[in-house]
Amino acid sequence: MKNPLIKLVLLNVLIGIILLIAFYLSAFLSGYGSNVSHLPEEKRLFIGFVIFHFIVNVFLLYRLKQFNWIGISVSILLIAIFYFVEAWQFEYFK
Repeated sequence: MKNPLIKLVLLNVLIGIILLIAFYLSAFLSGYGSNVSHLPEEKRLFIGFVIFHFIVNVFLLYRLKQFNWIGISVSILLIAIFYFVEAWQFEYFK
C-alpha cells in the first residue's frame, strides 16, 4: 500500500476488531454478562478498551509518520464511529 493513511485506517480497524474480541472474552470471563447489576463495571471495562485503542493509535500515528492533522482527525473519527456503533449495539446509552 502506497498511501500510509489507508494503512493507518486498516490497522485501526484490525486493532478495533482484536480489542472487541478481547473485550468480549474479558467481560465473559469476569462474569459481567451474567447479571444486570454488573453493567457499570462492564461500561468501565469498555471505556478502558477505548482508551487503550487511542493510546495504540498514537503509537501507530508516530510509527507511520502520520502525526499530522489529517492523520489524527481521520483516526479519531474512525475510532469514535467504531466504538459508538459498538456501544449502541451493547445498549450502553439507555
